[in-house]
Amino acid sequence: MKQVSSRTIYFYKIRGFKQIYALVLAVLPLFSSIVVPFTNQSISYVLCYIMFPFLAWRLSLKKIFSKNLIFVYAFFIYFMIRVEGDWIHYFLFSVVVTMNILAVYNNQADIIFLFNTIFIISLLATFFIILQILCYYIFHFHLQLLDSNFIMAHLRDSYDFLFRFGVNNGTYRPSSFFFEPSQMCQYCFIGLMYSLYQWGKNKKSIGFGLFISLGMILTTSSQGIVLVIGCWLWGIFVKGDRQLMSRILKLLFAMGLLAFIIWVMYRLNLFNMSMILNRIFSDYNGYNAIGGRTFAAGWYLTNLSGNQKIFGVGYVNRPDVYMTGAILYRYTMGYAGILLYYLMLIFSIRKLSRMSTVVAVGTGGLFAIASITSLIPMIFYLSLSYAGFAEKEQVHE
Repeated sequence: MKQVSSRTIYFYKIRGFKQIYALVLAVLPLFSSIVVPFTNQSISYVLCYIMFPFLAWRLSLKKIFSKNLIFVYAFFIYFMIRVEGDWIHYFLFSVVVTMNILAVYNNQADIIFLFNTIFIISLLATFFIILQILCYYIFHFHLQLLDSNFIMAHLRDSYDFLFRFGVNNGTYRPSSFFFEPSQMCQYCFIGLMYSLYQWGKNKKSIGFGLFISLGMILTTSSQGIVLVIGCWLWGIFVKGDRQLMSRILKLLFAMGLLAFIIWVMYRLNLFNMSMILNRIFSDYNGYNAIGGRTFAAGWYLTNLSGNQKIFGVGYVNRPDVYMTGAILYRYTMGYAGILLYYLMLIFSIRKLSRMSTVVAVGTGGLFAIASITSLIPMIFYLSLSYAGFAEKEQVHE
């Protein structure tokens, strides 16, 4: 089959195992909170169960030891050492995540198809975000795309009001067909980066990027705004015009235009913009939305002993509070765990021109501000980070 350049936004029919597996990877985050009827398992978990024997069989014929994977094994071995209880559960957790990384690394997923699928889902998510906004502010009803009856039981009670009315703390917070606004932004930032990755190669890429950016901002998620700014800074200075002055002028113009639009929306209170900005920048109990997610659980770190600062208190001893990935690993696995996690991402980077490098860098940033350490996010982000090795091979097939 003729391969398509990774520089082209392109979609085509699903053929064979590689594209089926790529599709499964692309939709895992979408179904991570949706329960399979008559079970207590999410659709994403069931998909992982179904794919497990196929991946095991295909990997039995592949090379599973490589210097490029040394920190993948090192991280999960250390993770198992620091679990300190419930070893069977977390052993299976480690095996499943590692197997998916190995599968992508060993060219078992169609990488171009995978990124294109994520890109198209991001466009669809933005379309429905805008539709939800129009329905709410013009026709005064919430276009509900997720039924709380199909959500995992442990999430249903906490998020039922948000699902049915789309309102949280007086602010309308659409999330399209995702579980919550921040989850959509954590997913769509990859679609945005993929669009900006085409900068200079595809005339529509900037328009697509602006469209996805709009959707991420309209969710009112503070993470979304931070991710949009980070993506565009990368796009302007890395993928844009190579003339430095041109880049600076474009950046200043974009920042000025964005600031003006936000100011107008704030003055007119369009889409509750005043509430959104207050949520992001104003302090409540010493924290704003960004600081609250990033640092509010930080006081758990203050009582750690010397050894605990290095090695953590053990993963099963994590508290039942929201923690970002970085804070959780620092508390449960110490500085050693954080170091191994970032080394795992760094070793996934081999060719700076590869899209997977962008994902790895973005994952490192997301790890610091969001909770992405459960099974599905670990599979999704780490597998995409190691996709560059297979991407290079597929482009030249």
